[in-house]
Amino acid sequence: MDLGRKPLARFPSGDWVISEQPIAQEDLRHAISKVGEFSDDNRSGIDRSLHRISAIRNRKMQIIGLTCRVGRAVGGSAEIIRDLVEDGGSILVIGPPGVGKTTLIREIARMLADEFRKRVVIVDTSNEIGGDGDVPHAGIGRARRTQVPNVNMQHGVMIEAIENHMPETIIIDEIGTELEALAASTIAQRGVQLVGTAHGMTIENIIKNPYLQILVGGIESVTLGETSDLTNNDITSSEIESSKDDKDHPRTWSTNWSTSVPVMTRSSRMQVYTYKILEADLLQVAKVMGLEDVIDVTDDIGTAEAILASSSEIRQNPWIRGVAKFHHVPVFVIKSNTMAQVVKAVRMILGLEFFGPTPKKALNECLDIEIEDDEPKRKPSLEEIDALEEVRLAIEYIVIPGGEPVELLPRRSEIIARQLELVQSYQLAAEKSGSDQNPRLQILPLRLNTKKPSKSTIGRKKTSPTSMSTGDSGNGISVTKASYFS
Repeated sequence: MDLGRKPLARFPSGDWVISEQPIAQEDLRHAISKVGEFSDDNRSGIDRSLHRISAIRNRKMQIIGLTCRVGRAVGGSAEIIRDLVEDGGSILVIGPPGVGKTTLIREIARMLADEFRKRVVIVDTSNEIGGDGDVPHAGIGRARRTQVPNVNMQHGVMIEAIENHMPETIIIDEIGTELEALAASTIAQRGVQLVGTAHGMTIENIIKNPYLQILVGGIESVTLGETSDLTNNDITSSEIESSKDDKDHPRTWSTNWSTSVPVMTRSSRMQVYTYKILEADLLQVAKVMGLEDVIDVTDDIGTAEAILASSSEIRQNPWIRGVAKFHHVPVFVIKSNTMAQVVKAVRMILGLEFFGPTPKKALNECLDIEIEDDEPKRKPSLEEIDALEEVRLAIEYIVIPGGEPVELLPRRSEIIARQLELVQSYQLAAEKSGSDQNPRLQILPLRLNTKKPSKSTIGRKKTSPTSMSTGDSGNGISVTKASYFS
């Protein structure tokens, strides 16, 4: 209903003119008198119904148009994703306005509260999920609904719902601002199932949205040095020779794959060139392991004694292998840029962990050392995945950055054993706490004491590290009471 225009009814098939008489100011006032007060986002509704009325205002803040939307709870609309809802994972519904996102999450809220008997709290900013008024619509079932006084307070109410009402699931409609996206990310990291909606056509739209990209991981701009120019050009002999001439640091890795100086007694730091891996991650891991005086990062690949890169980037940029082969520098390849993988890479670079079985190829044929994950013997359960993710978040967001201990949720003994293995892969200490009925693990900001390698353990036989996988060495490991963060 727009002032001075004919009223229209809009359907998927097209618009239909309701009356030939243009809308007058009296018509708008009559319609406004039948609904509640309009909020800061110019939305209102009809008490105990799902119908929504939105206003269009002029510069004087007078209402000159109304959009009346018919809302209804459609039972069974979420049946197609019942398995996803039951698994307990967070769900983000993406779509343009008017396709039924709110209807879908309303049914998801009812399904979780009534059928799966979960504690569900709806953060209903515009009262579209539970309807207008203090008593929510029956379409949300047993789910509880919190209203938001001001649209700018949605992110605060989201966090408040977690802290005050102990929900197992949070339902949010229309995540649209950066603060709301950050709040949603915080909720997901606290172990609460999150179901929300966002405007967009594809996942690419969310990734490229500067405010919402955090919901799906986001993107990061990286500034590369001049060595990245080689990615778009073939490597010439002069370019390689130039790098060779600039290299005045003695090589630690020789062609027979041995070293005469133990890593821990080096007079200078080992220089590592990282490709598409954040230097800060490597330096933080070195600091946590107490090796910040042993290893360092260099921007000059010509002076590097080892190269650390991800497997995906190595496949896309073969020039790295060419430069490494010319200088006889080993390339350590990690499958994923996780802290556990970087820890394992540092141990292998410094000779604290063996590469695995003796390779068959000569060293000058291949210089790739693949650092693999310790694959489980069976497919982990959802509970195991959740428990291990809890460990990862606790270590990477609290223990290492803040130096504070974290007590995890109670788990079964076999799950705690898996958690302990993951904690040890980060070179951290842990202890069991709680009762026999509710055992739990506490991660401590203490590092595992690794015995310094002798010459016999550091020296390597003449091998070619090609496609090597590693396992946990487990040698010389004990817990020390000296804190990482001194």
